[in-house]
Amino acid sequence: MVGESEATAYHEAGHAVAGALLGYPTEYLTIIPADGLRGLCVPQGKKLVLDLLWEEAPSASPGTRAAEAGLALSWMAGPATQRQRTGGSWVQAWREGGSFDFERCLEWAPSRRAGEPARLDCATAAADWFASYFWPEIHALAEVLFHRREMDAEDVRRAVGPLDAQHGELVAAKLASVWGF
Repeated sequence: MVGESEATAYHEAGHAVAGALLGYPTEYLTIIPADGLRGLCVPQGKKLVLDLLWEEAPSASPGTRAAEAGLALSWMAGPATQRQRTGGSWVQAWREGGSFDFERCLEWAPSRRAGEPARLDCATAAADWFASYFWPEIHALAEVLFHRREMDAEDVRRAVGPLDAQHGELVAAKLASVWGF
């Protein structure tokens, strides 16, 4: 049986690895509960990334949809990796701390065509693929985080190891495939 702290370590490690692959590495990572949260992953430049995307008008342009798909993946990576570690369902992941992630995903997830609602099914499919494909990096980071309880940017980089441009291109290609753009 996986305890709450261990499940949270995997959840936050999923966010951190996704962030690294999407170009905003983690500044701070913790599984110390605070302010009603079980853990927290703070990416470097988070405010800048979100401000830039918030200012964009939703459109069907590939660049915007790709950015939205990336953000959707970054939100769903936590619940997906927690789910993979615990063997639970998506509903359990939502109940066990992922509801905020689901809400943010629904704000950012692109639709397949302009005017359609966000595609949570695409977001969960991409996140499940991500959690399986990058499991070695996620597992390594989660195990260190579980024992240390908090990590700074350098600690995270050492635990995850190198994630190069090829990894980012692989993620981008998978997102394009899942969302059909």
